[in-house]
Amino acid sequence: MEEDLKEKEDLNVEEISSTVSLNGCGVAPRKMRTVARVLKNRSVEDSLCLLSYIEKKCVVLFGKLLKSAFSSLERKCVDADGNVIHVLSEKKVFVKTISVDSSGYLKRFRSTSRGRACVVKKRLSSVTLVVNSFIEKNNKNGAKV
Repeated sequence: MEEDLKEKEDLNVEEISSTVSLNGCGVAPRKMRTVARVLKNRSVEDSLCLLSYIEKKCVVLFGKLLKSAFSSLERKCVDADGNVIHVLSEKKVFVKTISVDSSGYLKRFRSTSRGRACVVKKRLSSVTLVVNSFIEKNNKNGAKV
């Protein structure tokens, strides 16, 4: 780990990252984790392409999260005057981490035999997505090194 950091310092690159989250999603965490495993450690472009081939309800949510994280990272590359400091492409932005956790559940009742009721738990999930990219550092004059 320390060797990677030393190499990055020698190459004059800077890591920028963006975090987005989705809370109280109506899909069970167990079902969302299967898709999350596919997306981890891939570029945003590859992840969006893979999502088009997966037939699950949570694919739409992950697509929105990825696009939101990428646009958030693009906003970090613009200064206060609106000038673009660094141009990012979806190929160079990677999914660093995805965590899918339980976010509680909704209680629903279902009738059973002998006039009883049984509790059905509709599980909710929360997703946290972190994307990052490496950009060249600028020296004091504003020129790229």
